[in-house]
Amino acid sequence: ILSDERLKEDIFHVGMTHDGLPIYTFRMRGSGGPKQMGVMAQDVEKMQPQAAARGSHSYRMVDYGKVR
Repeated sequence: ILSDERLKEDIFHVGMTHDGLPIYTFRMRGSGGPKQMGVMAQDVEKMQPQAAARGSHSYRMVDYGKVR
């Protein structure tokens, strides 16, 4: 899932996972859609690299099934 911070706006820190990964609410940039909740790929890349990847488009992605 694309989860790069550069693709998000209205970002607010709301908590942490049990392993200390920050959780945020945000909107996808330019979507005008509802707020979502999740992690930032940049944080995942630093703290749980097995759950992060980069696509050919250079944006970071998160495999939420591997996030702890």
